[in-house]
Amino acid sequence: HLLTSERMLQMPLFAGLSEAAWEAFRDGMLRRIFFPGEQLLSPLAKNNDLVLLARGAVSIDIAGRTIRVERRGESLRGLSQREGMEMDMISPDDALHPAVFGDVEFLGLNEERVSSIKADAECHCWLLSRSTLTKAFNAPETDSLLWDLGRLVTEPGRVAFAKLRVLNIFDEAGCSQEFLQYLQDHFEPRIYLQGKTICDFELPAGTRVMHIVTNGVASTLSEDERLRTLSANTTFGMMAALGIPPRPERVKKVLAVEHSSCQLLHQAVVVRALELFPDQRMKVLMLSNGGQETDAQDLIGRIQESPFFCNTHPDFVRELANSAVDRIFMPGDLVVNEGESGNSMFVLLNGSADVYVSDKKNQDKGHDKKAEAKKIKNMIRVGHLAAGAIAGELAMLGISQTRSASIQAATLCVFWEVTQERAMIILDRFPEERQLFSSVIVQNLDLTVPGRLMSLPLFKTFDRKFRNLLGLYSERHAFFPDHTATREGEVGDKLWIMNSGPVMLTKKGFRVKMYLPGTHFGCDNMLGLSRNYMGTLVAMTVCHVLALSRQSYLHALEQYPSKSAHQKLVKTQKRETAELREMLDRVAVRKGVWQRYQGELAGALGMNQTPDDELIRRVVKGWHDQVRVLREKRLQNAIRHEDMLQKLEGFKQKLADGKQRIQQRSKLKELLKWNLTERGPLKYMEESKKPDPVMQSNLEKIQAWQVASDPWADESSWPETAQQHEMLKDWPRPRPNPHYRLHVWDVVRQELRSQESGPPSRMLPLLGTKGKRNEDDLLPKGPETSGPKKSAAAGKFRTGVKAVLLTRLLSARPTVAAAKATAADLAGRVT
Repeated sequence: HLLTSERMLQMPLFAGLSEAAWEAFRDGMLRRIFFPGEQLLSPLAKNNDLVLLARGAVSIDIAGRTIRVERRGESLRGLSQREGMEMDMISPDDALHPAVFGDVEFLGLNEERVSSIKADAECHCWLLSRSTLTKAFNAPETDSLLWDLGRLVTEPGRVAFAKLRVLNIFDEAGCSQEFLQYLQDHFEPRIYLQGKTICDFELPAGTRVMHIVTNGVASTLSEDERLRTLSANTTFGMMAALGIPPRPERVKKVLAVEHSSCQLLHQAVVVRALELFPDQRMKVLMLSNGGQETDAQDLIGRIQESPFFCNTHPDFVRELANSAVDRIFMPGDLVVNEGESGNSMFVLLNGSADVYVSDKKNQDKGHDKKAEAKKIKNMIRVGHLAAGAIAGELAMLGISQTRSASIQAATLCVFWEVTQERAMIILDRFPEERQLFSSVIVQNLDLTVPGRLMSLPLFKTFDRKFRNLLGLYSERHAFFPDHTATREGEVGDKLWIMNSGPVMLTKKGFRVKMYLPGTHFGCDNMLGLSRNYMGTLVAMTVCHVLALSRQSYLHALEQYPSKSAHQKLVKTQKRETAELREMLDRVAVRKGVWQRYQGELAGALGMNQTPDDELIRRVVKGWHDQVRVLREKRLQNAIRHEDMLQKLEGFKQKLADGKQRIQQRSKLKELLKWNLTERGPLKYMEESKKPDPVMQSNLEKIQAWQVASDPWADESSWPETAQQHEMLKDWPRPRPNPHYRLHVWDVVRQELRSQESGPPSRMLPLLGTKGKRNEDDLLPKGPETSGPKKSAAAGKFRTGVKAVLLTRLLSARPTVAAAKATAADLAGRVT
């Protein structure tokens, strides 16, 4: 019903038209059909037509970037759209009316168009020219909506001032004037009718654009459902990926109070400007980093700190940076798509991305993967990329011709894209980094090794377990272009199996045979039939090759014996080796003769059929090959020299250990001879055990911890004697306790002193002085005390009296006179 001109003119844009204007529009309206890829409106075309989309789908592009999509028609609901690109914010009522394009230029509000409209599907449109509007408005149409919209003309100075208000965000970040001028030239002018939504922060499309009203009035709807009029020249919107927060804060929507014209700066335009002005990227990225400034050296430093590039040379990372192309992706953008062809590698500098692969269970058997790009929603997330991660290295190295997974940007991402041609030149100058990428190839293709050996016709007669064991024993190698795996005449005992990439066999410098994946060379060397290789294997591209030595083959044969299969293999290889050797000699001789004939013929004719560029290329290639051979020889000599030095050191240590054991044995013999023939104490061997390194390290750790925990553990930190005296004066003293003087002699002294003034002591009854006691009274009574027993008791008594009196004398500490009197008294009493 939208395909008739009458229904077209019933849309709200043509409301209030008079009958004459309506007739003019109907007569001047043209119907056109645009096919996918055609442009409805172009910035280059100087036309001011109004385009009404009745049915179809279009994309609106500015500066080569799609900013939004529009579609009309029920049959287009299932139409696939770009990943990460949402539809424009339209209400269900607006979807019933045609989409309008070119209205700003049609009404004369803007002179130059900045956007282009491109058809994504078959589009049915109606076109109105500017001349039709002029003819219809010969008389003023004050009641029509088009007449009111035509009065929104804004002075150019006011529009430029409004743009500068928006660009103030990037001006504060320190962006250059060229960068700001590019953004200023790519603002999108739009018209919003009264009551329509200008910006909705709750929709994804509202988080990628900044607005400013140049003519009209707008209001904000806050989170508490309050309407507030937006002040003039106020910038509103947000760019979430660039770190620009919502403006104003806590606002859900911005509505047009009356018919308004706005200027829009899209996030995609800023990204395009960053691609054109690479020196401004760090300043804009500073917005997303919370205001922290980041320069190129900081990014290179981050790359060198990543797990993959942590052991690489700084010059290698700098050369990658110089030869790479910077790519910036917004959240939701696809970096690479699974199934697409490509030969470049991506290095993530800033941001994060997710890796997806297709779900094989949901794939249709007859579905063509290349016909339609895969959607992320139908894929499985299998990985996450952070700063410093690499992706697409197998495609860059030529191992894979198509992308094996899809990568979608989770945040604002900055990538380095390095092509295969530039990467090979850089890797050729850095052998250590080339070895790093070789390990990546070996690691990624390790799962293909068992399948290659299981399907190899050479071992099809052997047991399955034997072939599995060969897969475990085989060596994995990766060779870059023009690198050699074997050399003609070199001694070797390995079988070379081509797993990925072509390898050329040369004889006397002539190309003889090409080995493709699934073929093999050197089986006669592995079986011991030949000692030297018949030719030189040179990698044509990046190749993954398996090497199986004779020792590994014999070990696997010992584990799973198969005598008949082995004998059959030896017999077959003898015949094939003889045929191959004969063919190599024949081809090499034929090509040598032909080359000599061509040279003699060119010399006889006095002409050189080889161009100068080809001669220069051959000379440089020969010089390059010779330099590589010499470098590899020097490297091998250095490795052999280092190995020889290690062997010499081990031999010296072995001699020293042997001498020490001999000395210990001789000492042991001497000790045994001494202990057997001589008199005296036995002698023993002094064991000199080396300290256990583990115990020694633990002891050192304990000692270090003690020194750290005890401030006086180190004698050098002890205080001097004078300081110790001062410290002891301030040292707290304990509370007096009577038990501190509880000693035997103190108790005896106290008891002796109490005998002179107090009652008789219970502890020392023999020292009583008040009650004159006789010795016989103190002796035990009874019949057993007579005779010799009484004399013994009396002797013990006298000894006790002597000890007690002597104790009393010592404890009293008398003067000399008193001591003499006491001694005389003591002698009398003892007598």
